[in-house]
Amino acid sequence: MGLLILAPILIEIVPRYEKWTPALMALSLISVNTVFAAVTTQLTNLLNSIGKIKTTFKLMVMWTTLSWILVPFLAIKYGVNGAALGYSLVGASSIVAIYVARRHVKFSLIESAARPLAASAIMAIVLLLVRRGLPYNLTSLGILIGVGVVVYAISAYLIVGVSIVSDVKKGTKNLFSK
Repeated sequence: MGLLILAPILIEIVPRYEKWTPALMALSLISVNTVFAAVTTQLTNLLNSIGKIKTTFKLMVMWTTLSWILVPFLAIKYGVNGAALGYSLVGASSIVAIYVARRHVKFSLIESAARPLAASAIMAIVLLLVRRGLPYNLTSLGILIGVGVVVYAISAYLIVGVSIVSDVKKGTKNLFSK
């Protein structure tokens, strides 16, 4: 969400990036995949860990087939935005993965996806409000990035709770211990 909000500013303040203006719609469409990828990556790992490798393989075949069919067809018909729409539709097909995984293991979408999405939504709202009052320049972009990071971190902490701190500590420890 931060990239979607900040990309138009970046395009405006860097003159040679102006050529990317038509790609903003495609960026918005492709960003749908980010939401689904956050969930499905965990689900395919879950399925693999409980020995459902064939199920994961079938999901991968489904996504590959949908990509091969939808993306070229929509790209030919609607150009870059059509290809982006194709990728969004492939991402949306991840609902199938959620359904399949839930048949094997009961899990909470609220815990794994809705809470981080809520923190992102709060960050997006704050960025949109702050962006209104700032001129489009590098300083404002830096301010918006900083505000986005702080608001997301605070929102995630308030929504997810103390467990996020221990997760960050574990992740940092694992990152630097290798």
